[in-house]
Amino acid sequence: MKTHILTVLEKPIDVFLFQCNSMLTNCELEIPKQLFDPNVFNSWMILFLNVLERPVPLEGQPADPELRKSWGWWKVKKWTVHILNRLYTRFGDLKLQNPENRAFAQMFQKNFAGKILECHLNLLNVIRMGGYLPDRVINLILQYLSNSKEVFKKRGSGSGAVKGRGVLEAKDESNG
Repeated sequence: MKTHILTVLEKPIDVFLFQCNSMLTNCELEIPKQLFDPNVFNSWMILFLNVLERPVPLEGQPADPELRKSWGWWKVKKWTVHILNRLYTRFGDLKLQNPENRAFAQMFQKNFAGKILECHLNLLNVIRMGGYLPDRVINLILQYLSNSKEVFKKRGSGSGAVKGRGVLEAKDESNG
């Protein structure tokens, strides 16, 4: 079976989409135990946030909007936004958490919710500037905004975001 998967996943983008699908599936009902390790979780989050920050290349992008929305680079953005939504709605919202996951939700809100918001707003800004964003990505971003609005209303919109620096340069406050 591994041989079949590897032959189907010839391009790096296909490998990333396969990993995204696995991550989404693994987070369906509970947080995988590996993600309770802060180093593992931070690595995944930095990867996802970098995917959101990185612009989609114009070269090779189909001109037809119907083909463009299913183009690999836009699929990567869509899956990344979907995973971040799932993590927030299932495990990052303090009012929905059971006691054993409360610390995880607090860490998620403190270290990542604001950064995700910042990336989502930057993506929406592409539309304002006349660029393209697939309808499904817009829908997922609006879901995140709707689900997290109470958190940011209480804390202020800049909370958790690293001003003036990219995600790659952002440091986890707990690690100094």
